[in-house]
Amino acid sequence: MALIPSILIGIAVLTVPGWSIARLAGARGFLAAAGGVPVSVGIVAVAAILAPLAQIPWSIWPVVALWAVLAIIVGATRLVLRRRAPKAPRESNAGGRTLLHGVLGVAIGGVLTAMTIAQAVGSPDNFSLRFDNVFHLNAVRYALDTSNASSFSIGGVTSAGSPPAFYPAGWHDLATLIAQLGGGTIPQSVNALNVAIAVAAWVGGAVLLGQLLTRHTLAGSITGAIAASAFPAFPILMLEWGVLYSNYLAFALLPTMVALLVLLLKVRGVYPLATQPLAGVLLVAGLPGLALAHPSGAITLGLFFAVTFVLQVASWLLSRPSGSHSPRGTAVGVASIVAVLIVTVAVWLKARPSLDVAPWHKVQSTGQAIGEVLTNSPMQRPFSLLVSVAVILGLFILIKRREYAFPLMAAATTVLFVASSAFADGALREFIAGPYYQDSYRLASLTAVTALPLAIVGALAAFERLVHILSRAVRWRTGDAGETPGWLKPVAALTAALIAIIGTQFGGMQRTALEARPAYEITDASELVDSDEYELMMKLPDLVPEDAILLVNPGTGAAYAYALTGIPVTATHMFYESSDAEKALRKRLNRAATNPAVTGQVCEAVDELGGDVYVLDFDDPADLPEFSGLEDLDSPVVEVVEQVGDDRLLRISLCG
Repeated sequence: MALIPSILIGIAVLTVPGWSIARLAGARGFLAAAGGVPVSVGIVAVAAILAPLAQIPWSIWPVVALWAVLAIIVGATRLVLRRRAPKAPRESNAGGRTLLHGVLGVAIGGVLTAMTIAQAVGSPDNFSLRFDNVFHLNAVRYALDTSNASSFSIGGVTSAGSPPAFYPAGWHDLATLIAQLGGGTIPQSVNALNVAIAVAAWVGGAVLLGQLLTRHTLAGSITGAIAASAFPAFPILMLEWGVLYSNYLAFALLPTMVALLVLLLKVRGVYPLATQPLAGVLLVAGLPGLALAHPSGAITLGLFFAVTFVLQVASWLLSRPSGSHSPRGTAVGVASIVAVLIVTVAVWLKARPSLDVAPWHKVQSTGQAIGEVLTNSPMQRPFSLLVSVAVILGLFILIKRREYAFPLMAAATTVLFVASSAFADGALREFIAGPYYQDSYRLASLTAVTALPLAIVGALAAFERLVHILSRAVRWRTGDAGETPGWLKPVAALTAALIAIIGTQFGGMQRTALEARPAYEITDASELVDSDEYELMMKLPDLVPEDAILLVNPGTGAAYAYALTGIPVTATHMFYESSDAEKALRKRLNRAATNPAVTGQVCEAVDELGGDVYVLDFDDPADLPEFSGLEDLDSPVVEVVEQVGDDRLLRISLCG
C-alpha cells in the first residue's frame, strides 16, 4: 500500500505523454493508450538528454517542455493533413469500446502481475542484492545529486571524473522522476517503477495484442492480460537475474511494438485498430524509447521486422495468380528481401558488445533447451501446465490457419535461446547470441515475449471450445435444440478466467515469486548485503559528516551506501574507474603505520579526497586483491566509529 502513490505516478509518466501525442496523431481507443507507452519512454529519455544541453536541471519540467513542443508539431501537422483530405476515414473500431475493454484487462492483469512482483520483492524497502543493481541504484542517486540524467552523462557515476561512455538511461530517467515526484527512497521508487512498467508496458502491450488477434473483443483483452501475468520467464526473471532493469524495460515495451509492427505490415489474422500510416507513425515514434531503454530491444524488433517482412513479401510473390507475375514486381520483391536480410545481418554483426563483457557459456544440452522452450520454463523456471498447453495449442492453430508471423517470431527467439544456453563456445554461438551478451537469461525472457501471442490464441480457442461443450450439455439437459442461452457465454468466460488465474497464479507464478525472493530479502546470510551491513549503512547519515567520503570495497556490497544514504563512496560498482588517491588507499592503507613511505602516500591520498575519509569495513571480504589494503585495519591507522556485529565503520585517523 505504501507504494501505491508512486506506482500511480509511474503509470502516469509512462502513459499520459505518449497517449496524448498518439491521440493528436489520430490514434483512438486503447491503441492510443498502449501505443503511447513507448512514446512516453522516448519523450522522457530524450528530454533527459536535451536538458543538460539547455542547462536545465533534470526534473519533470524538461519532459513537459518537450511534450508541449511535440504536441504542437503533431497537432499542427495533422490539422494541415486533415484540411487537405477532410473526408479521410477514421480508423476502424478505435473508439471508446476498445479503451474500456483495454483498461479492464490492464486492471486485471496489472493486479495479478503486481501481486507477483510484490511477493518476490517482499518489503517496499527491499532492493535487489544482485551484481548489477549496485550500478543501477547508484546511477539513480548520481542523477539526483547532479540533476543530470542524460544517457551521455549517467555513466559518470563510475568514471571517476573521466568523460563517461554513452549508457542508455531510459529506465534510470524514469526512476529519478518517480523519486522526485513521489518522494520515496531510491529502493521504494525503483520498486514502484518496476510495477508500473509491468502494468502499463507489459500488460498493456499484451492486452493490445489480444485485441488485435480477436476483433477487439473483451475476451481478447482479458485473455491477453491474464496471459501476461502467467509467464515465469517474464517479468520476474529480469527482476531477479542481473539485475537487468534496462532490458526489463525494453522487453516490456516489445509486445506493443510488435503489435504496431504487425499492423504496419498487415499481417494475416490481425484485425486492424489503425491504418498502416498511423501504425507506422506510432512505431517510429516509439523507437527512441525502445532504443534508449536498451538497444537490445531495438535489435530484437529489427529481427522481428526482418522475419515478418520477408514472410509478407515471400507470401505475396508465391500467392499471385498465374499470369499476373510481372518481371518488375518479382524483381522488386526479391530485391527488397535481399536488402532487408543484408541490413539485418550487418546490424546484427555490428550491434554487439565485446566478448570481454560477455562471459557466459552453455549451461545445458540442446534437448534440454528445446524442452524448456516447449514447457515455457527456460533456465529452470517453474513449469506452468496451462501456459504451455495454451502456447502449443496457439502455435498449431496459427500454423493451421497459415498465419505464420507469430510462430516465426517464436522460432527466432527459440533459436537465440537454444544457441546461447546449449551451443558450445565458438563462431556460431557468438554470431547468433552475441547482441545479447550470449546471456541465456536475457534470451529466456525473450521467449516469453514471443510465446505471448501464441498463448492468447490458444487460450481463446480453448475458451470457445468450452462454450461449445457447455452449450451442448445445456441443450441436452433441457431438451432445447434452439440457440445457446444468453447467460452461458458470460458464465463460461468467468469460469475460464477463474481457472486460468488459479491455475497460473497459484502454481508456477507463486513458485516463481518465492524463488526470486532471496534476490531481495535481507537476512543474516543474504548476498552482497546482510542484515548487519544494512543496519550499519542506515546509521551512516548520523555518523558521517556531510563533506566526508566512504572508502569501500564494492565487492562486499558496501557501495550500496551511496544509493541508500547519499554519502559519496570511492567505488560505485565493481567495474569503475579509480582515482590515484583511491587506488593508493585500497592497496596500501593497512601498511601505513609500519612503513613511513606508505604513510606519506596514504596521507597525501587522504588530503586529495578531502581530508575526512571513512572506511566501511564489511566482514565478508570479496576475492579482490586490488582491495588488499583494506583488510585487517586497526589502530593507529583507523579508529572505530560504529560497529554492528563484525561490520565496522572506521575513520582514517593516522593523518590527524
